This record gives sequence, structure tokens and C-alpha cells, in this order.
Amino acid sequence: MWRIAIDKIPIFGPQTIDNLMKHGVVLCGSAKTVREQLAHNAKAWGFDTHVGVLHFGTLPRDLTEKNLRLYANEVIPYLRGIHELSSAGTAHASVAE
Repeated sequence: MWRIAIDKIPIFGPQTIDNLMKHGVVLCGSAKTVREQLAHNAKAWGFDTHVGVLHFGTLPRDLTEKNLRLYANEVIPYLRGIHELSSAGTAHASVAE
């Protein structure tokens, strides 16, 4: 946790989605964008656990289910073993696919 505290800038005041995304508090975008952001954060900050919130506000059930499916099928599989690959000095090429 110490490492994250050093890397993160405290964010105060009213927030916009753009500002939260800029500071890495919220990850949004295509499956490719999200997996690239998670891969970067995992490598830069050394974490191996992520708690995602894939339903928010009044998002309808069908879009929540779509988020869950995309995350399960197009994000997580590309991130498995990312630290083993990083420590071996080999880039995880499929993260950017």
C-alpha cells in the first residue's frame, strides 16, 4: 500500500469523470483500453488484485451484463500471469491485442 500512496496524487473537490480517469481512479473505455490501463497499473504499482465495479448508477441490467461479459472474456484472460511475465523480462504482448 505504501507504493500506491507515493504514486497517487490526492484528489480533492468536485470531480468529473475526466479528472477521475486522468488520475487513474476510474478506468473506462473499450476492453483493450481497460486491460492496458490495468496492466500498466499492475506493473507500475505492483498490485495483483483488482476490485472492479461493473454496475453503477442507473445502468440497466442488459448493459451491466454486457460489462461483466466483456470484462470476463476480453480483459481478465489477458492479465493472468502478468507479474510472472514481467519478472521474466518478457512483455505480455497480448495485452495490447
